[in-house]
Parts: sequence; C-alpha cells; structure tokens
Amino acid sequence: MQPTGDETGDGTLLGREEVLTEVERLTAKGANTLILGFEGYGKSHLLRHLSLDGFAHPCDVLIHFSTPGPAKDFLLNLVEELHRQGDLAEGVEVEEFEKALGKLKVRELFKLVRDALARSRKRYLLLIDDIDQITPMQKPMLQELLELRNVQVIATAKTEKPRYASLWHHFFPVELRPLSREASDRLVEEFISGRGIPVADEKKNLEVLKERLYRLSRGNPRDLFALLRRIEVQGYVDREYLQKELGAGLEEPIIDMTWFIVATAAIIMAARYLGLGLHDRGLYILAGISYAAMILVRWLSYRWRK
Repeated sequence: MQPTGDETGDGTLLGREEVLTEVERLTAKGANTLILGFEGYGKSHLLRHLSLDGFAHPCDVLIHFSTPGPAKDFLLNLVEELHRQGDLAEGVEVEEFEKALGKLKVRELFKLVRDALARSRKRYLLLIDDIDQITPMQKPMLQELLELRNVQVIATAKTEKPRYASLWHHFFPVELRPLSREASDRLVEEFISGRGIPVADEKKNLEVLKERLYRLSRGNPRDLFALLRRIEVQGYVDREYLQKELGAGLEEPIIDMTWFIVATAAIIMAARYLGLGLHDRGLYILAGISYAAMILVRWLSYRWRK
C-alpha cells in the first residue's frame, strides 16, 4: 500500500538526513519509532522512502499501511500478509480461506493475527502512517501487537494525543521540524537547475527568489514545492514575476520611530515642569500644545498605515 497525503512529492530528502539517520539507528536497535511533525513536513514521504528505497531494517517481512484504516480492514491486511508468508492457515486454498475470513468478527480476526504473529519465527516491521488517527477499538489491539517480541513499528503522527499516552510509551519519538534556510535554498537551486527554468539576472534574482520562497513557505516542504510547481508552470523567473507573484520588493520599509517618540515626549514633559518651576506661563502652554500635537500626529500615523 502506498502512502498518501503528507508528501513533498519530489523524491528528495534534503534537510531530512539527520532524521532519517536517527530513525534507522533506532530501528536497527529494535525500537518502535514515532515520527512527529505538522502537516506538510514530509512524514509520509519519509515513511515511503523507508518502505521502497532499500531501507536496511532488521526484519523478515515489511508491511506498509498508508493509514491504520478501519479496524477490520487493518486486520484483514495483516491476515493477508501472514497467509502469504505461510504463517497462517498453511495448506488452505486461498478462496476457501478468504470465504472463512468474511465470517469472522473483529475480535476473532485480531485473535487470529495475534496468535499467528506470536507463533511466527519471522520478524515483522509495520510502517503505519497517521497512527494518531486510530480508533479507540484499535488502540488496545495495537498495544498488544507492540508487546510481541517479533513485531516492530515505525509510525507517523501529527501529535501525541494525550488519551493514547499508554500507547506512546512504546515509541521513541523523532520530531520533524521546518526546513532550515540552507536546506530550503538547496531545494530551490536543485529544482530550478534540474528543470532548466531560466532566471533573468540570475545572480541577483535567484537570491531574491530563495528568500521569498522560504518566507512564504515558512520552511514547510509541501508549501515550498507547491510554490516551485507554480514557477515550473510559469516557465521562467524575472523581476516582474518576483514582484507580482511573490511580492518581492513590495513590502513598505518600516522605520522604528519609538526612540524618537519617547525622546520627544521626555523633552516636552521636562519643558512643562520647567515652565511650572520658573513660573513661565508661555513655556508651560507651549509644552502642553506640543504634547497634544505629538499625540495627534501619532494617532494620524496609525490611521495612515491602515
């Protein structure tokens, strides 16, 4: 089964090398691993890489679930693989076996799976995407499977749901974070060069492009590749495209006037107190008018910005 959803879709693991190394290290030691990350961070993409790209894992059988799915479907998939491996109903015709399975209830199916796995001498590695979507019925079943000596799980989740705390105790968490600026820039460069997309005034505009894409995607691989695909459809990058489509150079510069306002207010207040101390009515009135003018200008500046 192929994972769906949370993928970058480009086949690259740039910026994820450390996470991949850590997952492989934990798996080699027999640990159950939970890959955590927000939507679009590449959890499913990483899991697919482990499934398809020659992942050296200490197991005999690897089963990949795109999602846990309904409890019965999840168990039927396990039963099917166990039967294929000869660990279940050996010697029984496939059609006869499938007919018998259809009559079993979820609890009976689970007992069949658990007992078959417990008897098997093979090591099973289960890759489960979006394990945080399991139902309350599936939670105790999965927990029992995790307690078997020859079953190991690598799973992905957006978050560790508190109500499943006892399940998370079986896992070592590995967190996926937003791409670093360096990794994002490398992905942009490889995408642009790999697809031969021309960039006008390349030395200058490519740097602007990388900065804008990182800011707009916030390091989220899925968002980054969505923006890159739009550029691929456009077919080129120039200054006009950067301005119209990515907003480059359109931000109004912000000047921090805090220090000026504070200093002006302090001088006006000092002038007022000085006027009071010297009994100089003119200075006192002038300071009061200046203070009122400053408040008015400050209010108008906020109105203009809106």
